[in-house]
Amino acid sequence: MCILMMSLIGCNKNTQSEHVADVPQENVEEAKQSYQKGIHFHEEGDLDEALKAYDKAIQLDTDYAEAYYEKGRVLYMMQDYDKAIQTLDVAIKLNPNYADAYFYKGIIYRELKQYDKALQALNRVIEMDEKNTLAYINKARSLQGLKKYHEVIQTLDSAIEQVPDDDSLHYEKAIVYSLMGNFDDAIKSLTKSIELNPNNAKIARNDDALSGLNDLEDYQVLLGIDDNESSDNTLDNSDTIDEKPLWKFNLEDLYVNEQPILYVSYEEIIDHFSEPMKIDSYQVRMPGTEDYNYFLRVKYEGLDLEFIFYDEILEKPNPGDTVKRFDLTGQNIELASGLKVGMTVDEVIHEFGAREVYDLNNTKTTEYEASAINHILTAFKPENYYSQYTQAMYIDMDYEKIQPNEVFAYMGLVLLIKDNKVDRIVVGYPNLS
Repeated sequence: MCILMMSLIGCNKNTQSEHVADVPQENVEEAKQSYQKGIHFHEEGDLDEALKAYDKAIQLDTDYAEAYYEKGRVLYMMQDYDKAIQTLDVAIKLNPNYADAYFYKGIIYRELKQYDKALQALNRVIEMDEKNTLAYINKARSLQGLKKYHEVIQTLDSAIEQVPDDDSLHYEKAIVYSLMGNFDDAIKSLTKSIELNPNNAKIARNDDALSGLNDLEDYQVLLGIDDNESSDNTLDNSDTIDEKPLWKFNLEDLYVNEQPILYVSYEEIIDHFSEPMKIDSYQVRMPGTEDYNYFLRVKYEGLDLEFIFYDEILEKPNPGDTVKRFDLTGQNIELASGLKVGMTVDEVIHEFGAREVYDLNNTKTTEYEASAINHILTAFKPENYYSQYTQAMYIDMDYEKIQPNEVFAYMGLVLLIKDNKVDRIVVGYPNLS
C-alpha cells in the first residue's frame, strides 16, 4: 500500500485563540505549563499522561482552545471518537477559525463513514486554507465513500489549481480514474505524478489501487515493466530487483540481540549490554517557553540510546528510567527484522518493499512520510543534529496490530542515506503535531 493511500492525518499551523473569560494570570501561566507537559507526554507517546495534563490545563483555564484541540487529538488516537468530536467542538466554539480542529473532525467523521459530516468539516478547512492539500485529499476520499467520483475529480482539480506541483494530488487522481475505469486519464495523471516525483513509479508497482492498469502497455512502459521483468525500474536504470510488498514493523522487529530496547530500564540495559562507552547530555528548549529539558544519550558501539525529559543535568540515567528513542549507528548492530546500517537502497527495497527516497532539503510537509521524517529528526533533538544527511527513507509501524493498551507505541523508522547506503537508522515518534 503506497504512502498516498494511507489515512492522511496531517496538521497545519495552530491558530492561537484569545482568552475571553476573566482568568487569573497565575492560572493562565500554570495552565500553559500543564499544556506544555501534555505536549511533552504526547511526543513521548504517553497518551494517558498527556490527557491528564490537558485536562488540568482546561481546569485552570476553561477558555484554552489549544488544550481542547490537543485533548481532542489524543482522544482520536485512543479511538474515543465521540469524546474527541465533542472536545474539538469546544475548541471551535472558542475559536471559530480553528482550521486544525475542523480538519480532525473531518478525519474522524471519514473514519466513521459519516461522509456528509466529514465534508462539512473539510470544506471549512479549505475555506480557511485553500492550499491545504491534505484537506482536499480527505475531502476527495469522503466523496469517494459516497461514490461521487466526478465530484472527487473536481475536488482534486481544484486542489491542483492551487498546488499544481504536488505529486500526491496527481497520484490520487490516477487512483480515482482507475477505479472509474477511465484508464487513459489514469495513465496521464500517473505520468504527471511520476514526472514530479520519479519515486512514485516504484510505489505504483505495489499499489493495489492501481491494479486495474496492470495489463495496459502504456502502464507497463511508464513503470519500466516488460514481459521478462517483474519489477525492474528502467526509469532510473537501476539493476533488476525483486520488490516485495510494503513492509511495516512491530515492536518486536526492533529487538537487538533478541532483547527489547524501547521502554526498557537503564538497569536492564546495563544487564543486557554492560556499561556504555560514553554518556552525553544535551538540552532542548521546550516549545513556547523559556524552559529547557535535558536529555541523555547512552552510547554503545553502533547503538545510541536516548533517555529524555530531565529537569536537570544528570551524569547518567536513574536505574528505573527507560529508553524512549534510539539510533543504530554502526554495521555491527542488526535489528530483529534484518534492517541494519550498510544496506544499499536496492537491498532495502528488495527486503522491505518499494519506498521513496526523500530529499531532506526539499520535502513536502503535506506528505505523511516527509512530515514524519522531519518530526523524528527534529523534535526534541539538538539543532542540526542530522544536518550531514540529505536523503532518507521511511518505514511506518503496523498500527493495525497495536492493542488498545499499546497506543503509546506509535513509532517510525528513518533510514538516513549516504552514498546510496543506509548510514544511520533513527527510531522515533512520527507524531505530526
